Parts: sequence; structure tokens; C-alpha cells
Amino acid sequence: YLDVWAPYPVRVFRKEGLRPSLARFTYQGLVFKIAIVSTPLCGPARAFVLTGRYGHQTGVTENLMGPYSGSEAISAQLRAAGYRTAFVGKHMNGLGRSYPTRSRMASLARKWDRFDVIWHNQGRFYDWRQYRKDGTYTYGRSDDDHSSYRAAMRAVDFIKKTPRDKPFFLVVSLYNGHNPNKPMRRFSGSTDCSTLSWAGPAYNEADVSDKPRYVRKTVRRPQNAYGLVKRCKEAKSIDWVVGRIHRALWYNGELKHTLQVVTADNGYLYGDHRLVGKTYPYDTWVPLYMRWPAVLGNTRRVIKEPVSNVDLAATFCALGGCQIPATDGLSLAPLI
Repeated sequence: YLDVWAPYPVRVFRKEGLRPSLARFTYQGLVFKIAIVSTPLCGPARAFVLTGRYGHQTGVTENLMGPYSGSEAISAQLRAAGYRTAFVGKHMNGLGRSYPTRSRMASLARKWDRFDVIWHNQGRFYDWRQYRKDGTYTYGRSDDDHSSYRAAMRAVDFIKKTPRDKPFFLVVSLYNGHNPNKPMRRFSGSTDCSTLSWAGPAYNEADVSDKPRYVRKTVRRPQNAYGLVKRCKEAKSIDWVVGRIHRALWYNGELKHTLQVVTADNGYLYGDHRLVGKTYPYDTWVPLYMRWPAVLGNTRRVIKEPVSNVDLAATFCALGGCQIPATDGLSLAPLI
């Protein structure tokens, strides 16, 4: 499961040369045509995936962790079924209203074999601290200190150190797509992204008289397109992470036998109807792709039934042989 933020306009990034690793999912995997999140915010969406329960059940309804303890995470059930488990990258928003203590982090990590997450200030690409079960690590501003690079390296290390006869469950959660939009430096000068912009049919809509009042009160944007240069460079960073994970799976002989899932926390508006940000219904629709070559083959297949990210936990347990407690989601195993 790779958690990336905001489905960039698909047509802009369709060129395989821009995202070759992610392109495998769209050309060789399952494409869920209608995938939604019920609460399109980072924290609640991540809690849905980890627990299979809606926000009113977990208490995570905003971008604060609230009463979430980590004990409800599906990692506990998968570990009981014999899986090694790991969470790498950005965990819940608001790990506490004050600086999260080491004991608080330890309680969140308890149900995971490996728990390597951004600690304290989660809105960082550089100058950040990482919590691990074996201690804490501080990163600065060198090229390899980027939080997504470090997430990739920890994910690869986890895969390589997992015995080949041992199944594993790995969550890689990247901060890419968020302000201040800093890609890895290896992509900061990429010429592939130098002219990308978004001006869909609804961009900067001239007549919004048929829209709700909050839209009618907006003014037209001064530019004729929404620039996506930074986001394109961040998408290349995401693709690089996916490529490193693919390589590690291939090296271990597990690429064909591993179910891989790519999705997002929420959607985003890039100037459509004069709006920028998270606004219904655009923010509830997210990408959802799966690849599992040994079981599903390498032929693109589109699933048109509506699904939700709250269904993923039940799906993982159905396929992994674990018993999940009360869940609001339904297993997608019959569909895939």
C-alpha cells in the first residue's frame, strides 16, 4: 500500500516517460473507476485504511489523531496471521496536541514490527526527525535527507530483510504533494516538467451562476492555467520511490507474488470552477490501482463498481487470512 496525496490530473501525467513505475499500475493492473473517501483529509483517510472503520467509529474525524491509539490497526491481525508488518513515512496528523512523547510513539508502534515515521513536525521534507522502534534519527538538508528518499530506503531495507518464506504487509506513506512542494533534488531541475499546466474544461469557469453561493462569491483567476511544475517534479519523486520498491521486490523474487496498491488520501481542485483545494465532490474521488501479476496477470482491467478506501482493510484480511473485528468496509476480493 503506497499512500500518495492528491490525484494529479491524469491527462497531464499520462506520458509513460514521466512516471514509468506508476504507469505499470495504469497499463498492467486493476483500475478502480469510482474510488472514494468519505472524509477527504489525511488523518481520517489513513485511519480508514488501517482500521476499515469510519471516522465516527475511530474518533478520527479531522486532521488530528484524536483518540486513535494504534491498537485498532490491521497490522495486529496480520501479525497474528504470520505476517511481518511495517509502516514507513508520515503517520497520523497531529500525533498529539503537544510534542509527542517517546512513550506515546511506542504505543503507536506496538502493533508493527517496524514503525519508521516522521516525528513531531510532519510537514517537512528536510530538517526532520524520524522515530523508529530502535531509537530516533535526525536528518538535515543533504540530497539524501529528503523524507521520501528515507522512506524508500527503509521500505527497501524491510523488504530485503524479510525472509522469502515470510509474508509481509508494508505501508509507505509519502508527504509529496503538500506544501512547500519540495521534490527530491535529483528532480528539481527536471526539464520533463518545465511546461506542464492544467486548464481543464471547468478551469476558471466564466459563468458560475448555477453554482453554490461560496462559488459565486469567487473571482476569476488571473492566469489562464494552473502551473503543475512543482507537482510534476514531486510525482517523479513518487515514481522513483515506487521504482525502488519494485526493484527490491524483484530482487527478492516477490514482485509477481505481491499485491501492490496505490491510492491517495483525497483529491484536489486545480482552478476548476475557480476553486483551489479540497472541495466536494472533487476531493472525495481518489485514484485506486492494484497490481498482482501472479494472480491477476498483466492485462489492464477496469472495475466500475463504486468502492471506498474503508474497504481496503477488509480486503487485506480476506486475502491475507486474518480475522478483522467489526468493520464498516467490505472486502474487494470478489471484485478483483
